[in-house]
Amino acid sequence: MYSKVKLLPDPVEEIWIFTKNGMPLIEFCENELEPMLLAGFISAMETIINEVTGEGLKSFILNQKKYSAIKCEKSEIIILCKAPETAKDKKIRKICDTISEIMDRNLNDKKISYWDKNFPIFHKIEQQLKTYFKLTQ
Repeated sequence: MYSKVKLLPDPVEEIWIFTKNGMPLIEFCENELEPMLLAGFISAMETIINEVTGEGLKSFILNQKKYSAIKCEKSEIIILCKAPETAKDKKIRKICDTISEIMDRNLNDKKISYWDKNFPIFHKIEQQLKTYFKLTQ
């Protein structure tokens, strides 16, 4: 599901939300980047970094943009936020934590594991996220 939204909380420029297996769920972006490729790339990086360090992917910098990743606690979801390289990690983390709470409140491991590709739950989540973004303006 693709959503063009310019109401993202400062300093976040774009957000992608996908399963830990690399299935795109929700995007708030203006980029024409293929979400399946990005999700697969991040999922692979997460797996490799976890194998090497025992920890998950936190962030990386590419073309003067910071990409911060967070795994939701209860659901098998990864949130990826793009911001300027100079953006404060604490501010991005706070935004990601709120998104994570919204995702975890609506989903859990069992729901994602047995998900039948039915999107109504994600429409509801997308609306909740848009409301959160508007409140942060």
